[in-house]
Amino acid sequence: MLRESDAYSHYDEDAVSWRPGLNPDFVRRVQEKRRAEAARVKQEHLREAKRREIVKQAARSLATPKPAKQEKGRVDLERVRRVTTFERIVYRMCLAYNVTPAEIKSEKRNKEIVIARQAISYWACRLTSMSLPAIARLLGGRDHTTILHAKNVYPVKRAKMGRHLPRTR
Repeated sequence: MLRESDAYSHYDEDAVSWRPGLNPDFVRRVQEKRRAEAARVKQEHLREAKRREIVKQAARSLATPKPAKQEKGRVDLERVRRVTTFERIVYRMCLAYNVTPAEIKSEKRNKEIVIARQAISYWACRLTSMSLPAIARLLGGRDHTTILHAKNVYPVKRAKMGRHLPRTR
């Protein structure tokens, strides 16, 4: 009489973690699918990490003030101080509205966070040369139309508080 273990004796048990009662071909196909899925997920994670790093580098390069024209090894410190960066705007608005930069970039829509985001959008459009999509990416991957709305609504809200701000570009 043939035993179950004899029926599949021609399969390499090291290559396939064979279990009694399961067809070794089936087990091998499942393992190959799992390996392929693991490799795909790993590639996806690597691509996402690389994309995040590129975005961080772009944000750093946008935030770093470009040095003024140098004359004989000197830098115009007044010009460097006057350069307004996105990070400075975020920092000042976080202090003014008592929120954190992480909350600004989050999906939360509390009143304080929304007003802080709108203020950042307004001042970033007014004081920097950044495009609306660039500002949107730095504010947590939002759409550029959200920034457009925010920069138009913020002066209206401030006018109700008694501070009249000029429209932006």
